[in-house]
Parts: sequence; C-alpha cells; structure tokens
Amino acid sequence: MDVKERKRLEQEAKVENRKRTGRKIKAIREMRGLTQTEVSLKAGWKGQPSRLSNYERGEREPDITDLPLLAKVLDIDIGYLYSPAEPACFVLGERDRVTHRFVTWLPILEWTDIVSYQTKRPVVFKSMMTTTQPVGARSFGLCIESDGMQSREGGETFLRGSHIIVDPDHPLKDQHFVVVQLQKETAPTLRQWVIDGGVQFLKPLNPQYPASPMTSSMTILGVVRELVRHFV
Repeated sequence: MDVKERKRLEQEAKVENRKRTGRKIKAIREMRGLTQTEVSLKAGWKGQPSRLSNYERGEREPDITDLPLLAKVLDIDIGYLYSPAEPACFVLGERDRVTHRFVTWLPILEWTDIVSYQTKRPVVFKSMMTTTQPVGARSFGLCIESDGMQSREGGETFLRGSHIIVDPDHPLKDQHFVVVQLQKETAPTLRQWVIDGGVQFLKPLNPQYPASPMTSSMTILGVVRELVRHFV
C-alpha cells in the first residue's frame, strides 16, 4: 500500500469515527428527551447554536474537553463515546418497554493494577467491556486467571478466561463474591464473603483452597456485580 492510499484510508476512518460519535451523541440526547438547545445550555454553549449540531452530524470533531462535558450532561459513561461501538440500547423490563438504558463501558484491569486504579494513579488497560447493570463510577472489569473460584460441586463457578464486573461502591452483604487483597504484598484475589457464627470468612469455591477468616490486614476492593462466561 502506497502512502497516498494509506492516507486516504486513514482519512476515511477518521471521518467515520467522527460520524459514529455524532450518532451516539444524538441517540443519547433523544433517549434522554432533551433538545439540542437544552443540552447546549447545560454544557454552557449559549450563543453557539451550531456547535452541538455539527457534532451530531459528524461535521466537526468534538474538542478534547467537550466529550467529557457531554458525557456528564447526558449522564453517560465517557468510555461509550470513545468506543468503536454503534449506538445501542436495552429494554429494562416487560412493564417499561419505552424506557431504555445505554451500556456502560468499563476498563478491564490487570489484577495487580486494581489498587492503583482505585487511588487514581495512572493505569494502562488494553481493552474494555460493557454492562447494562447499574454500577458505580469506579467500577471495572477483570479476567479470571486462577481456579480458586471454580466450583467442583456445580452451581456458581468462575472459570478461567471468564470476566467479572466489580463495583467498589456496592453495599456488601453475606454470600457476596468479592475482590479482596489478602496481603499487602500480593495481588488481589476473588473470594466469597460469608458470615458464620458472627465471624467473617473469605471462602473459595474450589475445595483445594482453604477458607480464611477475615482479618484487619485484608481489604475488600469491590463486590462482583456480573459474571460474563466464555465458552470454548
């Protein structure tokens, strides 16, 4: 491929990405029942009637500060606007067919990066995943890497290669699956948090691993909200 052809393809991809972002902005705005004028006023763009219109038609690339602002005004995860996904929506329930909710895009972290991510230190992640669950702003995804939560007795099981969505701000209850740091020097792991006789335990589903009583040196980093299985 010569230089001219490569530049042409790059330009086409740039234009399509701009139009895709515009389609998502428009779809979200309409789903929220907002007019362009209302969104422009909320974004502080009074006196600039064509700004949002140009974004939605894909005629202008949103400024670097405008996408975060639009995400806030439209109450949508900014990862969705940056993602290559097309506009999508999901029906919430049988009794509420006209109400839709957009997917939330979350970073898939390395287990060793969880603490850094939660303390807002720079973290590099290679991919993202989606959820339609109502999750907190600090939520993230993880890929299951060990067999400690692979049940040998049926029921809930976490297979290697599957993904989980973890919410650090979700209320913790007995029997919840949690991501926990057992020791400060080690990477976090996945366990089930149970209360037995008033004592808190961290329980693996795989009987080859021992259950551990919860101690003050252990830190729960989030509650598992969703398991996404992958079948070969």
